[in-house]
Amino acid sequence: STTRRQAVHVCGRLFLKNSAFAAHISSSTLSASVYRLLSTRTLKIVSPCNLPKHSTERVCGVLFRTDIGRHHSTVPEKDSSLVEQKLLLKYFQMVARDLKQVEEELEKCSHDSQRTRELTAKMSRLSSIVALVKKINELNREMEGLKDLERDFTRTGDKDMVSMAVDDQKNCQAELKQLNDQILDQIVPPDPIDTTEVLLEVTAGVGGQEAMLFTKDVLDMYVRYASWKGWSCRIVDYETSDMGGVRHASLNVGGRDAGKCLKFESGVHRVQRVPQTERAGRIHTSTMAVAVLPLPAEVDVVLNSKDLVMKTKRASGPGGQHVNTTESAVQIQHIPSGIMVESSQERSQLQNKELALKKLRAKLYEIELNKKTSSHVTQRKLQVGTRGRSEKIRTYNFAQDRVTDHRIPVTVHNVEDFLHGQDNLDSVIRRLLDESRKEILLEVLQGVK
Repeated sequence: STTRRQAVHVCGRLFLKNSAFAAHISSSTLSASVYRLLSTRTLKIVSPCNLPKHSTERVCGVLFRTDIGRHHSTVPEKDSSLVEQKLLLKYFQMVARDLKQVEEELEKCSHDSQRTRELTAKMSRLSSIVALVKKINELNREMEGLKDLERDFTRTGDKDMVSMAVDDQKNCQAELKQLNDQILDQIVPPDPIDTTEVLLEVTAGVGGQEAMLFTKDVLDMYVRYASWKGWSCRIVDYETSDMGGVRHASLNVGGRDAGKCLKFESGVHRVQRVPQTERAGRIHTSTMAVAVLPLPAEVDVVLNSKDLVMKTKRASGPGGQHVNTTESAVQIQHIPSGIMVESSQERSQLQNKELALKKLRAKLYEIELNKKTSSHVTQRKLQVGTRGRSEKIRTYNFAQDRVTDHRIPVTVHNVEDFLHGQDNLDSVIRRLLDESRKEILLEVLQGVK
């Protein structure tokens, strides 16, 4: 008795898989009649789908199904190889259990107590996870129905309907990806560096002038990458070599996801190529190091003036008579930690002092963060590394025209394009972020009791 208008209105699409599902009713019935729209005027009822044998389990009011020989995970396909469904189900069971306990405790608490506010915040977080799980499960079932319809229309040779079914699958997949990212963000604890500006430092390593030339290449790569991403990028320190290379340089980089994307660039970068100074054509190996430090606000790191020793001196390098006659460079030592920073990039002593204090706060903040996270990193042994400065992370081989990241591992070709700082670099960074999130997620799920 279902009319065409009712069908389109109920499901919001051209296809209606299941009346209980389309009406957004949570149901444990997975076998149901499937309606197929054969033309703009008529509807035909197709016999119920022959679904494979499966085991089911209800979590958070949602029915999860595991087909024989196949696992349906609520995380993206790229995560399913690392995150077993049993761990996810166990986590969602814990969420449902915690939500029920919070609701029961809230009924007993007074309305204005601190405990009530804490429980309300916790209930809001748990409820959002439950809602996301329900939406993901609904979309997964809708995706299965669309695939069934695509196969049906393929057998009957209806190309137009196949095309529409494929388009609907793409839209459904896009929605699933957004929801999957949201639920992973809820489960995986945030990294403080993800939302801060960062100080990116590059320093030449082993290899003399060739190492300094390579350091300049890497620095230029990050400057172009920041511009390509639309971030703000400011050079705060820049020390050159006689041949135009860079001994040491620092960048302030800010913008959406700047810290998140750059945090795994810390480490030793190795280059294998024929240097400009090599006459015999032999390949040399040189290195440079990258350090990425979060830039905290002044309230995050409070500096006591009694702990600081500040000195001024004349800056070195280009700058004309002003550099040679004024003590504009500033050097600050933090007595408790022994850390020493310096800034000579600006012409004003006051500006250089502000930059030096900013660098000092970043280094102290990094030490504090490392103390908090070192135990977790040791236990987890992240594939993507510990973000340590001494860790060899990437090799740029010009002879073989490849860049290899040793942490994932992944190899991309066209070194020059990679150093241009756009798609190739961004794709490797995205892979690193995905691997990091997978491992942290797996650790969180394994810790569920």
